Amino acid sequence: MFAKYLYMCIILRGIKSLSPIGGIIHGKNNLQTTVKQLEEFLSAYYRKTGVRPTLGEALDMMEKDNLLSAPPAVAAADSKVQHTVEEICDIIDSQPVNATAFLQNTSPSESGTSHVSSEDAVFAPGRDVTVTRVFSYLSADAAEYDYFTIAVVLKGECEFFFAGTPIPVGVGSVIIIPPHTAHIKAVPSDAYVLALHMRRSTFDAQFGDLMTSSDKMSIFFRESMYGENEMNYMSMTANVESGNVLTTLHELVKECASKAPFANLTSVCWTKIFLATVFRTQAGSAAVLRAARDESTRADCGAILQYIQQNYRTVRLSTLARAFHYNETYLSRMLQNYMGMSFTEIVRGIKMTRAEEYLSTSTLRIHDISALVGYDSVDHFSRTFKSTHNMSPQAYRRLTTKRGLRTLAASAVKGESAEKNAKTEKE
Repeated sequence: MFAKYLYMCIILRGIKSLSPIGGIIHGKNNLQTTVKQLEEFLSAYYRKTGVRPTLGEALDMMEKDNLLSAPPAVAAADSKVQHTVEEICDIIDSQPVNATAFLQNTSPSESGTSHVSSEDAVFAPGRDVTVTRVFSYLSADAAEYDYFTIAVVLKGECEFFFAGTPIPVGVGSVIIIPPHTAHIKAVPSDAYVLALHMRRSTFDAQFGDLMTSSDKMSIFFRESMYGENEMNYMSMTANVESGNVLTTLHELVKECASKAPFANLTSVCWTKIFLATVFRTQAGSAAVLRAARDESTRADCGAILQYIQQNYRTVRLSTLARAFHYNETYLSRMLQNYMGMSFTEIVRGIKMTRAEEYLSTSTLRIHDISALVGYDSVDHFSRTFKSTHNMSPQAYRRLTTKRGLRTLAASAVKGESAEKNAKTEKE
């Protein structure tokens, strides 16, 4: 239903060229609101009018209604609280939104189909990382940015649209969107999506090692930075309720909100730790959707991936082919071409991701975890896990304890290597 509404919005608006919005703020500087106040205004405006404005239109209306200030008071994050998803959302909601900077640095794209936001629209001087939420009641117009965006679904379910292809995502989905990638985010009011933005230059400097190998992650980032990017996005899954991920996210969001000395450097380090944590567990299972020339093929790939994710324990290539009315050989080739992985690699990657979550967050026996993720033989499961992680399930469980996270965080700040950290942990 939500997707149908979204398509209707797109049709009615005609994806029309938007008029420039810079200069809407009437000569006033540094007018701000907070993330929560902006979301509340958008919600109230939609309930009253049934209209979803653009962000520029919403900020202009808030200024005319004297709902912007210079700047609003922002509560500091409490370092003593327990790490929960709710507390992460509270910290994000308290963050300022600089209306003046956004409106002065946002303009229609050359194609007239999306708004392009420059780095100056979202990054305060001297900051390389910022965090906000994806607002639920904005218009369905496409957007693209000069910087990298990492979206993390903290609550509920929603959809992202890339080149017209709907991508359903749920809690724990991590979506990396390269610069200048037009997309639409459809987030209902009961969902909460964290949007982490990083300057392109900072990403290049901090993650250069991701571009040096021949795996699909390296290819994705290399093409995003320097080539003609045929990949719309990269999608992974993280257990946002687990100790490792939750702690990392909490510290990342807290440092982005902080004005303490070295807060920018620390927020960059926590971003590296967060992505490293996700990459480490999903190096073989990240889903990359390539820009297909055939619109119907692109749409099918998105639906096929969703089907596999929902049925990964028992899905077979033959049943998948029947479900989508494809020849098995053709389907296998299509998945390889447009998703960068074979059918077997996709299924194995999802199974390993689920296994990692159980190993990190539960005390279930290895035999039970093997059965839960779809393996009939615990020996087969253990061999597969070791071949993809270079360690046994038992060793992985030990590595992902809280002690391991603390050691990883300390080593990242000090610039120590992961190999040295693993050696220390073993000792």
